[in-house]
This record gives sequence, structure tokens and C-alpha cells, in this order.
Amino acid sequence: MSNQYGGSIASAGATVGADAGATLCKLVLPDPTELRTVKFPSGDLASLRQHLGEWKPRRVIATGGGAGRLVRELRHLEVHTVPEFAAWARGAPLLAARIGLELPEKYLVAVVGTGTSVLAIGPGGANRIGGSALGGGTLLGLGRLLLGVDSFDEICELASRGDRRRVDLSVGDIYPGGEIALPPDLNASSFAKLDSREPPDLAHALVGMLARTSG
Repeated sequence: MSNQYGGSIASAGATVGADAGATLCKLVLPDPTELRTVKFPSGDLASLRQHLGEWKPRRVIATGGGAGRLVRELRHLEVHTVPEFAAWARGAPLLAARIGLELPEKYLVAVVGTGTSVLAIGPGGANRIGGSALGGGTLLGLGRLLLGVDSFDEICELASRGDRRRVDLSVGDIYPGGEIALPPDLNASSFAKLDSREPPDLAHALVGMLARTSG
């Protein structure tokens, strides 16, 4: 996927997909070779108008909790809304096909947004079978609380320089002599060691905790 939105003249008249979530609004412009994507805070209507002005779509297909708001804000465009679960179920095989992945008859789709949902997809359709209140919204909230930063990109940049082993308790910390048949570097408990309170280490532990829990 590309995060660039150049080439707007060539894309004029196309269909743009929009996922207006609780945290971020994501736009995608399909073309034969790639998916051009961009994201910004859901309340940033200036960015919404800017990117759609660059892409000049003929219509927008919107999903997510803020889809109704997009209908009201984009009265100059043809906007259709699609239920979020239906969009995920339809989109999963399309994305898989783009990367040459053949899906089985039955499979799970895990969607990590502000929270996390899991869909079971099969011949009978798609059903939500569970989820978690942990997701991107949790990351941003704890990022503000623990790190004093406000954006996903800032948290990821900090995490890329951190070492969660200074924050998380590993199996090797509990069993230094290897008395248990588990890898010593396996995470036993997130944030349970806390030998470091440096922002990069905390960010690395935070990202790891949420990724592990969602996975």
C-alpha cells in the first residue's frame, strides 16, 4: 500500500473508500497496481476535504461509526454507506487476492481499530464472534498518559528506539535457571518489571502489550 495521494488528476471520477472510525478516518483510492491510502484524526474535516479535493472522486463508499457524518459533510459528492462488518467481510478476500493469498472456505478476520473485533467468515456469511476493548484507542490514551505524546506516529517512533525487556517481566526473570519448559525471553507479564521508565522503553512495551493481546 502507498501512503501517498499524488496523481489526483488521473484518479478523477474514481470511487474512494472511507472508514470513519472513532479515532482515525482512513481513505483509500484503488487502482490496478496499488491501494493509495491516507489517514488522519476523525475530527479533522480540513484534511478530509483536502485529500478528496486532490483525488476528485466521483463517489465515496463510507463505513464506520462516522459514516453518517461523512454523508452530511460531503453533500457535493455521491456518498453511500455500508455496515462496518459487511465492509470487512467483503474487503478481506479482495485484499487477499491482491497479494496472491488463497483463503480457505472458513477463516477469521481480526480488525484492530479503536477496539478489536473478530469475525468468522464462511459460506453462511460473516458473524462477529468476539473482540476486545483494547485497540488503537487504548494505545493513544495510554500514550498520552504515560508518554505525553498525542499521535500514533509519535508512539511508534519512540517504540522503535525502545527495549520492552526493561519494562516487561520475562520467563527468564522468573526462572533464571531454566527450570520451566518455556523460552526464557517469553513475556510473562507486561509492565511487571519496570526497571526503566524511559519513554522509548515504555512505548515499546505498550505497543507489544496491545499487539500481543489483540493477537
